[in-house]
Amino acid sequence: MEDTVANQDSNRKKIYALEEQELYRHLYRASFESDSRFKLIGVSANGNVDHVEKILADSEINILIMGVKTFNASVSDELSFIQARHTKLGMAVLMTSVGLEEALLIRKLLQKNRSGIAFYLKSSLDSIEQLNQIMQAVSHGQIVLDPCITNHIMTEKAEFPFLKSLTDRELEILDLLAQGYTNPAIAQTLFIDVKTVEHHLNSIYSKLREDADFNQRHPRVSVARMYLETTGELVVNPKTAVPLYPS
Repeated sequence: MEDTVANQDSNRKKIYALEEQELYRHLYRASFESDSRFKLIGVSANGNVDHVEKILADSEINILIMGVKTFNASVSDELSFIQARHTKLGMAVLMTSVGLEEALLIRKLLQKNRSGIAFYLKSSLDSIEQLNQIMQAVSHGQIVLDPCITNHIMTEKAEFPFLKSLTDRELEILDLLAQGYTNPAIAQTLFIDVKTVEHHLNSIYSKLREDADFNQRHPRVSVARMYLETTGELVVNPKTAVPLYPS
């Protein structure tokens, strides 16, 4: 009997929740403590990265919930850091609202994701079972998006013709290129062949060749600059700008 209980306990997915709102901290306790599929390790107000790292290291968490009122660049950076260090960790982000700025941050996290992840609006949660089903999907490596968030992501992409002309795979490659990744590093990160990376890059150059901002002499640097300017990660001050292309 003890062995059976131990086996059941070991099969339960361990969850830790970082939540800004007290109401939802109570909801998580009520939700997961009564569900045999999960084991709630703890619930606390949002902490810093070091606090989260200690929890993940000490408790072998399977799913990290982050509940926030505002999903901003700071939260995105923290999640990106956690993603890079814990590639098998499932994550669920519950937020109160979403706009185009949040959609852009979410899309970037999805591109880098290698495990289950969910982005959901708290107002869309109708029942405890719905929340548990989302966690179950995340534990199986699935991506779960609130329909409202999906609509904003598609709207965000449509706002920029430069991005709209590219496929999802091309956007993944371009995002890594803009971060300074070499072709072999891109291939390794996306688990594809280097020649496939080169094929996609040639496709990107071909699609953007007619753009007035595209520099055919330096296509790699040119598309990286265009991408960073379009996504708002590179702000150019004409008075202090340094030439990006060698003469």
